[in-house]
Amino acid sequence: MLYRVQKEVLVLFFLILIAYPSYRAYRIYREQVKRAVQSTEAISKGIISGFLKDTVASGENEPRDTFRFNLNEVSWEALTLIPGIGENTAKKIITYRFRNGKFRSVEDIMRIKGIGKKTYEKLKPYVYVK
Repeated sequence: MLYRVQKEVLVLFFLILIAYPSYRAYRIYREQVKRAVQSTEAISKGIISGFLKDTVASGENEPRDTFRFNLNEVSWEALTLIPGIGENTAKKIITYRFRNGKFRSVEDIMRIKGIGKKTYEKLKPYVYVK
């Protein structure tokens, strides 16, 4: 027969056995997301600087009216430059890309919760998939 204290210790022990692997998996996942966001930030900085170099090299005195981002390489900071896209929506796009892989077409963006046809139509001139 087990005493009450022994039962509590056993319950605590089993909770630790169950909870720790879940917590560890969450920490690993969070670290992977962090690395993915950092790598896309570096790529997007290159894309933005490349865009500015193209504008100067082409002899344009004025900046272009629109800029376009590759959905498979852009960072959430760059996505917030698009009119109508806030920080949360941009992070949803990056998270979706991390979880599901590269976008195959621009229309895939409508699979993200919160992005419907209206938002898609606003985004379409600013994004592409390569």
